[in-house]
Parts: sequence; structure tokens; C-alpha cells
Amino acid sequence: MANAVINAVGDGATDQTVVSAVTGMSIEVLQYTYTASADATVTWKSNTTAISGPMPILASGGIANAACPAVYGGQIHPLFKTAIGEALKVAISATSTLGGHLVYRTVGR
Repeated sequence: MANAVINAVGDGATDQTVVSAVTGMSIEVLQYTYTASADATVTWKSNTTAISGPMPILASGGIANAACPAVYGGQIHPLFKTAIGEALKVAISATSTLGGHLVYRTVGR
């Protein structure tokens, strides 16, 4: 498992890379937390494809999914994951800065 800092400055048009793509690997997010500097809607993406629904957040508000992911049959299931070879990105609907961190792992299929 690895940690990544979320320090994404949104402009309402450009997706921000949180974890760069790894050839032959999928990025699986296990935990995350972030706050926003201004009202915005946040969507997690595998390159350009949404892998979460839009999540509205108010200025100075935060969101966290820091609980342990579900464990079934001895396997940890991620909250969401990218397609193989694609970067984990975040789309921010307005001019806002997201700050936080996440825990992820890379998995080959």
C-alpha cells in the first residue's frame, strides 16, 4: 500500500492527476480524506472516465472515507479503482483547492 497527497487546484475544466498511471497496473483506492477551499463538486476519474458519482462539497467542508474497506473472504475490496494503465484523477467543478490524502495500492490483472 502507498499514500498520496491530494493537493489539487481546480479550474472547473481540467482534471487533476492525484496518482500517475502505472503501466499494466490498476490503482485501487482504499481510503481518502479531503477538504475544499470553495464550494465545488468533486468526481474521481480513471483518466477521463468517472469512477465515482459527483460529490458536492462546501467551502471549508470535508469528506472522508477512512474506515477500513470491506473485507470479504479474506480479500480487501477497494472503494473504487482505475482501469489498467490509467491515472487516478479528480475533477473539480469550480475554482477550488482540494487538500488531503489517500491510501492506495497498485494491482496487476
